[in-house]
Amino acid sequence: MKEWFNALERREQRLVSAMGVFVIIAGLYFLLIQPFNERMDKAETKLANEQRLLTWVEKNASTIIKLRGQSGKGATKTGSLDQQVNRSARKHNIVINRLQPQNKKLQIMIDKASFTQVLQWVQSMQLDYGLTVEIADFRKDKQSGFVKTRIVVGQ
Repeated sequence: MKEWFNALERREQRLVSAMGVFVIIAGLYFLLIQPFNERMDKAETKLANEQRLLTWVEKNASTIIKLRGQSGKGATKTGSLDQQVNRSARKHNIVINRLQPQNKKLQIMIDKASFTQVLQWVQSMQLDYGLTVEIADFRKDKQSGFVKTRIVVGQ
């Protein structure tokens, strides 16, 4: 390789040397700097999303606390837990796919329902029936505005 380089004219040696430096700099950029910058961009985007979520939670925390404090006021507690859940679901046009008792709690599975309807139903179960929602898991459905839901309620 050295013999080949020395056999080149002075002008060609400079050109090959300059090209070598360019290749090294480009390699450093594409192997180190660009991936680092992409990771930084992703991290900044994730941080911004987490900050928006934190802001939303802080903004709505007082509302959630108020609703928990009102839970059970004026409740119509007639019938068993599953009867109360079924009654309130019918009232809000929610189709329950599965009810599964868990000790003194009830796990409710809903395959597809409007997100706003489910939230209104959950609020009704708390305020009108005095039920405590312990877990509410929402998963986005293919259809916009609809969710697959798992809720665990107790008395």
